[in-house]
Amino acid sequence: MKGFQLWLAEHRERLLAENPGLDNSDINAKGLELWKAIAKEEKDSYKTPRVPLVASSNKRKREKAEDGESSSCLATSKRKLAEFAAPD
Repeated sequence: MKGFQLWLAEHRERLLAENPGLDNSDINAKGLELWKAIAKEEKDSYKTPRVPLVASSNKRKREKAEDGESSSCLATSKRKLAEFAAPD
């Protein structure tokens, strides 16, 4: 997720309260206007590193594989279909 998106998610309620007549796209525009005025140091605090996200995703896949679960969508769909079709 981009820094602006994280910042906006954190500040959306305040923006809505301060601007009750604005719709969602106007709130996004107002948020972007405020975001552009924020100092670089504060913006940097909203940036998330990509590597840990990938690493945690890979870790979840390894844990599923160790537990005998498949991480593929096709395998998951087949398993759910088999569970649904199985008689009670």
